Amino acid sequence: MEFPAHYRPVQPVVFQTPPEASDELGATGELAWVSLECLLIDGRYQRPVLRRGLNTIRKIVEDFNWSKFDPLVVSRVDDAPGHYAVVDGQHRAIAAMMVPGIVAVPAIVHQLDLRAQARAFCAVNAVITKMSALQLHQAGLAAGDPDALYIDRVTRACGVTVLAYPKAADSIRPGETMAVGTIRGLLRSYGEAPVKTALTVLRRAYPDEPGIASGPIQAIGLASVAVPAVTVAGWIDVFVRMDMDEVFERARLAARISRGGVALHASRVLIDLADGLAVAA
Repeated sequence: MEFPAHYRPVQPVVFQTPPEASDELGATGELAWVSLECLLIDGRYQRPVLRRGLNTIRKIVEDFNWSKFDPLVVSRVDDAPGHYAVVDGQHRAIAAMMVPGIVAVPAIVHQLDLRAQARAFCAVNAVITKMSALQLHQAGLAAGDPDALYIDRVTRACGVTVLAYPKAADSIRPGETMAVGTIRGLLRSYGEAPVKTALTVLRRAYPDEPGIASGPIQAIGLASVAVPAVTVAGWIDVFVRMDMDEVFERARLAARISRGGVALHASRVLIDLADGLAVAA
């Protein structure tokens, strides 16, 4: 068929190493207009609407046009007949609800169980939308992702809770952490022993301290890898001799004059402090 030169047909591209196409295509779903009143947000994998989300919703409302509106991806839900869980398009759905006269939106309707919904949410948003590590972890838990479940098991064993979304510093509680990225990295590089050591030491040495930050987890974890003979009780004794604030103050000074991040230098401070320490029985 002939067409003007400014058009080009959609064609496959050539890769040096051809990709292997998925053989699990799943059901195609059906395109339908869905009432906004029938849409639900499943908090087990969906993220809350925070500042960036509010900005997105405002922009959609103020510049709404059907030509710019992508269909939602939704799933029928067995425990709420006649309703649909929004898998992709939460912000678009909320924005549409705020535009006078709109009562329904186009959506691709699937029949997915919770894990399939959460997996689809992760797949879409990890590629298209910038999501925090906390949001991806929470969605991974709902999807049954092995890495997320592993992190959850290790942290819970130490009395630590990975938050589902960021909290302000003045509202975070003892034993809560947003450092899921650091924990994941240590688990992948060194296994669970240094992570358990770091989290247990911080919970016991600072039981009333609000929140467990990334830096101390990484510092203690790396130090315990370098000096594996020092027990949890031994590391707690280290912090009796020098408080964490002083450890990181020394680390920040060291980072100004030599290479390496502050947490790495903090681990070296801890290793020096542990040197010669009698290993607790």
